[in-house]
Amino acid sequence: MKFKNIKLFIFDMDGLVFETERLYLKFLPESISELGFTANEDIIRGSIGMNMKSTRALYLNHYGKDFPFETLSKLVHKKLMTYNEKNGLDLCPHVLDLLSYLKERKLPCVIASSSNRNMIQTYLKRNNIEDYFVDIYSGDEVTNGKPDPEIFLLAAEKQNISPDNCMVFEDSYNGIKAAHSAKMKAIMVPNILQPNEEMKALADLILDDIYMIKDYLE
Repeated sequence: MKFKNIKLFIFDMDGLVFETERLYLKFLPESISELGFTANEDIIRGSIGMNMKSTRALYLNHYGKDFPFETLSKLVHKKLMTYNEKNGLDLCPHVLDLLSYLKERKLPCVIASSSNRNMIQTYLKRNNIEDYFVDIYSGDEVTNGKPDPEIFLLAAEKQNISPDNCMVFEDSYNGIKAAHSAKMKAIMVPNILQPNEEMKALADLILDDIYMIKDYLE
């Protein structure tokens, strides 16, 4: 299998560029407990890849309309920022190799993440990889979060590239659904979530190592 005429490479951030999803799985249950609630693993994992609006709806549906979601969000955000400031973030395996490979070939890369713009910019800058991306698109710039394809279609529109010529790298179910709906090449690189039968059907390719994609490009 070879992918031809790929002119834009779209990267998710959490769990795809940075190993942040493992931090979310640590900080979310901690923070939920600190607020006096019982953490639900299915809800936490189900929110992977969602933007803030969709995540809020998921939590309120489970815990009730009085659940202090904004307080939870601020608490988790503070823990993540403190961790990033102290330690930096681990890059996912071989993502830097791929970014370097694409940059050498003058193939544009963008971030399209459900996280907010400030967080994306902070992470990229703190970890010295902002120069690998020509632009970023964030969850606070779209009305509908993943699995809706809006953020990927926005990236293609802003870069003036047809969705047919875009490749999306994602680790989440919601992200793969969004990429497939956008009619882009959907590449799943599993992290926390392993591919189920639906993902095997929707993804154009599933890779254990993101750098292996170079063998499929033409």
